[in-house]
Amino acid sequence: MKITCLDIGRHSIKILGVKKSAFGIEFTDQEVLRIPRSSTIPKEETLKGILKEVIKRKKIRERELAVSLQSNFVTTRFISLPFKDKGKISRVAPFELEGQVPFETEDLITDYHIISRDQAGSNLLVAAVEKRRLKDLLGMLREAGVEPGLVGADHISLFNISRFLLNETGDYAIIDMGASKTSICLISNGIPKGVRTILLGGDLITDVIRDRLSVSPDEAERIKHEMKEDEKIGGRISEIIRPPVQALLGEIEKTLHIMEGGDIGKITSLYLCGGGARLKGIRELVSDRIGIGSVEILGLTTGSGLPGSKKRLKHKPERDGIDEVFFPAIGLALGYVSGEKGCNINFKQGEFAGAKEKRETRSRLIYLGSVILLILMVALADIYIKYQIKDERYQKVKSEVRAVFKDTLPEIKNIVDETSQLKGAKEDLRKKAEILIRSEVTMLEILNLLSEEIPKEITIDIYELSIDQDKVRIDAETDSFESIDRIKGGLKRGPLFKEVNVSDAKVGANQKKVRFRITIAMSEKV
Repeated sequence: MKITCLDIGRHSIKILGVKKSAFGIEFTDQEVLRIPRSSTIPKEETLKGILKEVIKRKKIRERELAVSLQSNFVTTRFISLPFKDKGKISRVAPFELEGQVPFETEDLITDYHIISRDQAGSNLLVAAVEKRRLKDLLGMLREAGVEPGLVGADHISLFNISRFLLNETGDYAIIDMGASKTSICLISNGIPKGVRTILLGGDLITDVIRDRLSVSPDEAERIKHEMKEDEKIGGRISEIIRPPVQALLGEIEKTLHIMEGGDIGKITSLYLCGGGARLKGIRELVSDRIGIGSVEILGLTTGSGLPGSKKRLKHKPERDGIDEVFFPAIGLALGYVSGEKGCNINFKQGEFAGAKEKRETRSRLIYLGSVILLILMVALADIYIKYQIKDERYQKVKSEVRAVFKDTLPEIKNIVDETSQLKGAKEDLRKKAEILIRSEVTMLEILNLLSEEIPKEITIDIYELSIDQDKVRIDAETDSFESIDRIKGGLKRGPLFKEVNVSDAKVGANQKKVRFRITIAMSEKV
């Protein structure tokens, strides 16, 4: 993985090349490009030209670029939420800034870093930037022909310096002394506790030298950084810079006192970086003014390693070590390559996600949709196979049932529903069994009674005789309607016959016989 980190300041662009491999993290190059001061060319146009040249010369491609916003454009807050779910945090965190910042939520792009989790929930660092600021920066970079993979904040990236490069316990602060601002990050036992930006920096000293010595801004900058600790140009330099230096240190002192308190103890050490850290004698001046004995200038030399890691940090700069001004860029790089292990605020969110990110998101959604579709197809195939197996078993059982039905009831030719028809046949058999086994009046008695009560002189042909528990049905034929009446009258005299009804009496096909049906209600059960 190879990336380029840009720290765009007021008067210069710090460029840091970083390469991550299986062997470690390597800083491949460092470069400072001055932004020329011109009264005729707008600074934005100058900056665009420099960015185009850098991107072309270093052949920077999409997502190989990390850029930091200046801290004076970024609002930060430390908040606590009573839950740990990242989805909920992402939805709620932006609204926690309402009432704490002078902007509407919809005008901001927000990101967060989870500092710690406990039983009560999550502790967060929430950062926000105005959309118009981010739009301007991305517009310049896209016009230069590149889409950054990360847009962070220079002061927040200093937390990664603490996490990966300093093996420090207790309460201490990292101070980035820039040209137009000074950023302070407070760390307690390795956990970020506060971040502040003072809108005073090295320009305060440069402007005083320029005005008092009547030199150009570039010459004043050179005098500020190149003088020796005991050097006096005409005996005036020390006296000239003392007031602005003391004013800047006074603001740093007040800010540190404000940040102390609560669960933060007394700050015992300071680490300085940025262009202001080059000022001769700055360590002693800070220590004397603020009253902290341990004041160090941040530096990175060959073989410096990541604490707790087997990986080593290497560099290939022209000078021996990484310059003090590159530490915000170093923090940005460490956050980018370390992923969730670092403090990795990224304002490339929502509508400002680049085309490549959108394509990747679309590709991920397409891949996810394909996986879901494949799962559904497999599930449907499984259901179909199981259905086919069960259907085959059902058809087999159905065939066996029909075969048994035919063997059991061969007289039934029209088979519609084996189950219902078997139940009907079973009920018929039950009734017949009751007639044969549990009869109070026997069938022979009924037949005998019929024979006795039908007049002997009448000829009757019986085609069907049905005897149930309480009814007798006769389908017969005789010689006339009169004979039918005599048969009915005779049956009515039978002691077991409660009611006799004749129906369907009609002349037969040969015109000599009358076909009729008699239904007899029994006074006793058969």
